[in-house]
Amino acid sequence: MLKAELTAQGAWLYRHRSYLPLPLITALLVSVSVRDASLAESPLLWDVAALVLGPLGLVIRAYTLGHAPPFTSGGNLRVQAASSLNRTGMYSVVRHPLYLGNLMLWLGVSFLGQSLWISIAAVAAFGLVYERIMLVEEQYLEREFPDSFRDWASQTPALVPRVANWAPPVESFAWRRILRREYNALAAFGSLFVALITLRTWVQTGEAHLTSLTGGVLAVVAIVAVTCLYIKKRTAWLESRESS
Repeated sequence: MLKAELTAQGAWLYRHRSYLPLPLITALLVSVSVRDASLAESPLLWDVAALVLGPLGLVIRAYTLGHAPPFTSGGNLRVQAASSLNRTGMYSVVRHPLYLGNLMLWLGVSFLGQSLWISIAAVAAFGLVYERIMLVEEQYLEREFPDSFRDWASQTPALVPRVANWAPPVESFAWRRILRREYNALAAFGSLFVALITLRTWVQTGEAHLTSLTGGVLAVVAIVAVTCLYIKKRTAWLESRESS
């Protein structure tokens, strides 16, 4: 009965996973608005950690998606679907590399609150939500690829990479897939990074302005996002074969 309930919750969360970061973002906006960030210890260190972990999460996601076989790795937004079982590249060291990337993103965003408690709460919420999503995905994969999945799962950790298992990816890197699917994640993280730091500055000083750091991040994000969006809307280049 409990497993059925967790599965049902996981299926619902899977369908709505794009909205899962919203409670964390809301909590951060409220926390930054009412909390004096100058009280944080090593405030610059928090921002540097955020700027390292967030992009690391994006890199993990991009590398995973770029080398994944066509029609796998999260291309399905509503229901489970997979044309094959991924076992090479990032999937050789961890069963859920995309969610490992998401965890890095959640941590990076949470660090912008400059509060250990916010970061702990973010990790706890991530675990509570994504363990259910991972349960649903693994149940599907076990039904579709029973023997291969059990063999792979017995050797490969769910979320903590086992580097010794590394097997090079068999698929060439699909740049078009990354540009088509991941530019919005970069835009979301970069915009949130700039917005939270600017809000924090306004709370502390009464002035809202871009620094060289936030201005640079915003410029890079804007150039990438606008370029990818233009290519996606105005050309057919990103609409080529999934494997390209």
